[in-house]
Amino acid sequence: MPKKTETLQDKRMLELDVLRGFAMLVVVSSHISSVAIGNLRAGRGHFLVSMLQSSFNFSVPVFFLVGALLSAYSASAKNPPIWPYYKKKLLRLVLPYLAWTLFYIAFNLFVHRIGRADLRSFDNWVKWITQGRAYDHLYYLVVIFQFHLLFPLLLKLAKLVRDRPFWAFAIVVGGHHVVYWLNKLWLYKAWPYFSSSFFWHFSIFFLGLYIGLNYKKVCEWLERNLKWLIIVCLVSAAGFLYLRYLLYMKINYHTYFYYTIRLVYVTSLPLCLLAVARRLRDTLKRGIRHGQAFLFARKWAGRALLWIGRYSLGIYLAHPVLNHYLREWFKTRNVILLGLICAVAVVVYIAVCGVMTMVLERFRLTSWIVGAKASGGKKKRSGA
Repeated sequence: MPKKTETLQDKRMLELDVLRGFAMLVVVSSHISSVAIGNLRAGRGHFLVSMLQSSFNFSVPVFFLVGALLSAYSASAKNPPIWPYYKKKLLRLVLPYLAWTLFYIAFNLFVHRIGRADLRSFDNWVKWITQGRAYDHLYYLVVIFQFHLLFPLLLKLAKLVRDRPFWAFAIVVGGHHVVYWLNKLWLYKAWPYFSSSFFWHFSIFFLGLYIGLNYKKVCEWLERNLKWLIIVCLVSAAGFLYLRYLLYMKINYHTYFYYTIRLVYVTSLPLCLLAVARRLRDTLKRGIRHGQAFLFARKWAGRALLWIGRYSLGIYLAHPVLNHYLREWFKTRNVILLGLICAVAVVVYIAVCGVMTMVLERFRLTSWIVGAKASGGKKKRSGA
């Protein structure tokens, strides 16, 4: 990894790359765990893996929160010009999204998930392109694009409560309730894919905007109140996993409790992880003397997560192809063998897709495919 000056490191906000790296590791692990669930019979092993996968539910919200945080942080001094901003997002989000949508449509055709008759359906093309349904994970880019489309308005709202944490909290909580009940009472019929839209994730995005506008203050608050935040996180995690257990056992309950407790879980855990990532960042900047084995391990863990975080978009977009073939080729009910295969697969997916992304980013003709700007091997990224 090239050495950088302290100023450039601070500007880069290494802790957010580390945080994204951990989230990407969890995303890949979650998708690979679905292979284990598909192979295991109903029983203790199936239940434990299902609960583990449920605990990974926070991973994608981390990317939503970090994306909003970076966008607000970079625009905190002044409002960005609207049209240059939209042009940048067109190049960094829309074009890669369309390219990967076409790729996955072709891939689905190749592996017989769809047939030629499906290509002749106008409704299918509308669903694939506007809803991110060419492959399950592509909805993420649709949600991110919707956020950036509304970003100028959202930023103005966030700046109104920049120094008013109570009102920011009220918007996060109130937004969650408005969105949930609108969907529950009406929207789920009129808009079947509403849960794959920006509006469904509004509270997480707005929290990210508020943190981005008050980043230094929020980090100081985290240092003072981390133990209380950890308690909130553990309690919400326990509540969330209990509700997932009820779902696993097919015991019905009102979904309001599920989505409300989930919001607390998927916002409190990323904030705890941000505090950890900042400490890893400090370790990355610190010289390691002989005999400091723990700091040495932390530094290398931080570097690994930093690398994953920097190439996370390409890893996210490409790894489902590998997961498809893992699901097709490996059929075993041996728990030990299955665990070993899944652990190796996590490393292989990240290494293969990360290196592929790194190579694509080196060249102007291919860097846009993974949402980056080529600069002679040194990449420049948007706040997305």
